[in-house]
Amino acid sequence: MREVQIRQYHLRYDDNQIDSYFDKSNERLAFIAGSNLLLAVDIDNEELTFHPNGGDYVSIEEIDSTHYELKSDF
Repeated sequence: MREVQIRQYHLRYDDNQIDSYFDKSNERLAFIAGSNLLLAVDIDNEELTFHPNGGDYVSIEEIDSTHYELKSDF
């Protein structure tokens, strides 16, 4: 498992299944499995926002108000 942080939010994921890329200047994260974009995450109006909101390829589990776990559905 690996954990990445965007502001006060922590996102944990299995780095054997999912890769992450961070655009620090725009505070955006992308999570990818193989050639498939699973999820993009950014801050909108000071709140963590998921694009798309889960979708068919990834499940998002809220641990608490600042910690999340992502699970690939592949």
